[in-house]
Amino acid sequence: MFTVHKVSNRVYSCPQCGKVYNARSGLLAHTASVHRAAAAAAYCAPCRTHFRTRHNLRHHLNTHSRHASDTDKKFACSVCGERFLTKTRLRDHVDWDHLKNAKHKCDECGKVCVSHFIS
Repeated sequence: MFTVHKVSNRVYSCPQCGKVYNARSGLLAHTASVHRAAAAAAYCAPCRTHFRTRHNLRHHLNTHSRHASDTDKKFACSVCGERFLTKTRLRDHVDWDHLKNAKHKCDECGKVCVSHFIS
């Protein structure tokens, strides 16, 4: 909503100094530049993404398909053979790619998205 329509009721505040941003990207840039030591401890270089805690980074590394081997992807699509880490990701793939189900639609402009993001 914020990226496309510049409308959002969310604010992103820095947990270390309290500075507030309207967009998550602003907070991430602030964290990277002002609190670099803390941000470096929870940063995924291949994805170029900062995480608030090391725990969140660890979860990302364990669940994001970019960091998983093919043997970790235990759920295979019966239509195309693509493999996924979780049953939910497989279900989302089948719904979107094969069944063309549109679950997530913007109330403002009608754009259909693969996943639901609140922003």
